[in-house]
Amino acid sequence: MKTLLLIIFISLIATLKPSLACHCEELDSAGVMTLYQESKYVIEGQYFMTLSKNKEVEKVMSHEGVGTEILYKITRSHKGLDTSKVAALVQMSGDCSTNFKRGKKYLIFGDDVRFLEMKGSQIPLAPPFKTQGVVSIEVAKKELEYWNEKSKEYQIIFTNSCLSWDLSSPYGQFIKSIIK
Repeated sequence: MKTLLLIIFISLIATLKPSLACHCEELDSAGVMTLYQESKYVIEGQYFMTLSKNKEVEKVMSHEGVGTEILYKITRSHKGLDTSKVAALVQMSGDCSTNFKRGKKYLIFGDDVRFLEMKGSQIPLAPPFKTQGVVSIEVAKKELEYWNEKSKEYQIIFTNSCLSWDLSSPYGQFIKSIIK
């Protein structure tokens, strides 16, 4: 009986695992152009500083030169923003978040973001969703206040690992060659 329960448990975990991981579609030239047309921003640049409502986390992660919610220095704009700008990139995509690193250059496709206050204290079950070109993300009240303050200083852009690429990678170079 224990062996049967163990087999059922392992089978259940094996069945669930693919649904927990991030899966990005491979893009061909047409897919890149569709993504380009559907994105409000297409920008190149690099990590500048980590953002976090927790100041200690922000300080440590900035010192380490890594982050998922970051300030991003734009060095080239293909679509949507001036190159003299610093933008705030947010992901909040769980497994689909990129760990941006100091010294690396990235190509980012993204959209405007709107933060909505969660009702109650539970973690939202819905992932970020896009309607009319704006990505909406449910966050706790303190998080909402933090991002509303940041939006006074920076353009806030939603992206994730399916929309951002290391420019030194072959895939990053392929995508950049299509959108020139």
